[in-house]
Amino acid sequence: METLGYALLARHLPAEQPVYKLQASAPDPGQRPFTQAELADLSRKYIAAMRRVEADGPYCFIAMCEGVQIAQQMVLDLEAEGQQVGFFAILDTWVLENSQIRWRWQINYYQQRLRELRRMSFSRRVSKLKKALGTNLRTLATFEKPELSVLWHRAYWPDKDFQPPRFQVPVVLFKRPQQPSHYIDDPELGWGRRSAGGVEIHPIDFHHREMLREPYVGLVGKLLAQHLERWRHSKAELKSLDAAAGTAALAGQRMS
Repeated sequence: METLGYALLARHLPAEQPVYKLQASAPDPGQRPFTQAELADLSRKYIAAMRRVEADGPYCFIAMCEGVQIAQQMVLDLEAEGQQVGFFAILDTWVLENSQIRWRWQINYYQQRLRELRRMSFSRRVSKLKKALGTNLRTLATFEKPELSVLWHRAYWPDKDFQPPRFQVPVVLFKRPQQPSHYIDDPELGWGRRSAGGVEIHPIDFHHREMLREPYVGLVGKLLAQHLERWRHSKAELKSLDAAAGTAALAGQRMS
């Protein structure tokens, strides 16, 4: 679904703007969160693939959902190498860690499960309830949470020593004006604490799954094209300033 959405988005960008969709060949982690080792490995592979097409940056990124975690790691790795990143566009995605209120998240979790049950056939509903009952009985008997639940709780609410990663690149955030109630009150969706370059917010009233569908993808593309144009102008101005500084330095050397 995302691949088709990004193809639609590319159609709304200037014809001279190359767009590349990066997709891992490695197995998806499935229902569990990415490990840090997996993110580092994916970042390394994605950067290598990107450089085979465009050897030199600066690069601009756009991502959503789990892809944001991979893109964030790529930004961190590129900046650690001294590579400039143009901007980091994020589609309606919160930071993973410490962005949700735990008790509200639990209510939302069970509400979602109930909605899923209502959409199931009777036989599948019975099977699902039996499985859930068995899991809960084992949890009560052993006083241990299922492994998947533990992994997600650790990902969502890491220990007190957790320090959010910091990067220089500015964030361009496309988001719904009304966010789910189980998240904290933060209009920047947690990215302001991570980006030294700041967060520019574009509120668009859409369903999360429709942001890369018409007509919303057209609006995202239009705004993204404006950011690309502004970034090109700022890059050109910086080059001209560097050239002027180099000329002045050279003239100073000749005078001396």
